[in-house]
Amino acid sequence: DPLPGMEAGVTQAPSRWDIRVARMVLEEGKILVIAINKWDLVPDMEQERYREDLLKNVQEQLPEVRDLPVIFVSAKNAQNVANVMVKVMQLYKRWNARIPTGKLNDWMRAFMLHWPPPWKDGQKCYP
Repeated sequence: DPLPGMEAGVTQAPSRWDIRVARMVLEEGKILVIAINKWDLVPDMEQERYREDLLKNVQEQLPEVRDLPVIFVSAKNAQNVANVMVKVMQLYKRWNARIPTGKLNDWMRAFMLHWPPPWKDGQKCYP
């Protein structure tokens, strides 16, 4: 169903199918970038309100993902289309970054000091 006052083709996002596909991507352990197309159909005066509504809907539908990138594009006008691939490549590089063992161990030590593991049979369960 179209957003109030909008032409057909601009729908409330994300749809159930969009969420299903997003969850499949996340279950496979892949990066996810959401591109909202047909942004040229949203009147300039309404874009900020629709942007806020759509971002809120995405966050409500996918609460398990923090800072999920959402890019508003218009394929017809080539608006922000290049930004989709730029964001994908940024996330790909971050996703595949190697963390040195020493740095990971330091982080784990600090984490365990702040949130120690539970006790078992009256003794700490430290490795």
